[in-house]
Amino acid sequence: MRSIIIDADLGIGVPGADIDDGLAIILALRSEGVKVEGITVVAGNVDADEGTRNALNVLAVAKAEEVPVVQGFGKPLLRDLTTGSSLMKKRLEAAGVPEAVSHPRLRDTYPRRSLRKPLAIHAVDWLVSKILERRGEITLVALGPLTNVAMAIAKEPEVVHAVRELVVMGGSISTPGNVSPIAEFNMWCDPEAAQMVFNSGIPLTMVGLDVTTKTLLTPEHISEIQGFGTPLADYIVDMTLPWIEVVKAVRGLRGCFMHDPLTVAAALDRSLIRTEAMHVDAETQSDLTRGQTVALRGAQLKLSGERSNAQVAVEVASERFLQTLVDRVH
Repeated sequence: MRSIIIDADLGIGVPGADIDDGLAIILALRSEGVKVEGITVVAGNVDADEGTRNALNVLAVAKAEEVPVVQGFGKPLLRDLTTGSSLMKKRLEAAGVPEAVSHPRLRDTYPRRSLRKPLAIHAVDWLVSKILERRGEITLVALGPLTNVAMAIAKEPEVVHAVRELVVMGGSISTPGNVSPIAEFNMWCDPEAAQMVFNSGIPLTMVGLDVTTKTLLTPEHISEIQGFGTPLADYIVDMTLPWIEVVKAVRGLRGCFMHDPLTVAAALDRSLIRTEAMHVDAETQSDLTRGQTVALRGAQLKLSGERSNAQVAVEVASERFLQTLVDRVH
């Protein structure tokens, strides 16, 4: 049995701006031979309070309310940045799509389904305790800014050696950023935390925009999910279709990228991606380049004298992944 913990900024930001955390959690829950030990929440797309409520609601819909939810940091390590909600709202308005900001079907993407409360412990303390207790067994999958992960390592450096692996959704090596020309959102939100994690020595796999932007969930996929006719499938359809409409209006794409589900899937089945060993760091000093992930690879890595600190995804079996996602989330 594979044990994973998912650390996520599970929320919508601007209504509909982030639905793939929920799909990632459902994918993990519906994967055979996998036990989701818990969901820890970090601020990113939304604040930590809202993200926690959303996590509880998704677990209720998925009939997995035995899975603990633990709230973590509500802001980045050093800077109290604008959350994803305000940031994405500005981007949509700048794109001339004001109707997307108030899309009526997106307001309740994570409707209240649970009266359960999170555990009365901070996510960092819970992560440290669980990873040390289950030494060598826990795969930690980080789908949001790396604030909780960085602080767990700072609080107990032994986490670096006790965790089985950290799989991170974030960063970009050769693909343009999604929050600036060169920065991916999770890295941009808390680059100081990312820098700490990359340089900690933790066994790390980075699943970034280089591969996640090749995983487009389309209306055809949604129709297939709708055909299952289950309450969970209906929930996924209601959650996803409105955002596909927004993405089409804003970016002209026929679907939405499955950043977080791919990261979970790759953590469970490494054959879905091909990785290369690289030395990765995050830019923290310049506002112009904040959150950029800078990688040394191949000859650059050899000439630099640096050691690789991450396996970075460079190719993905997109169609096989998308079919796996469709087949499991019902």
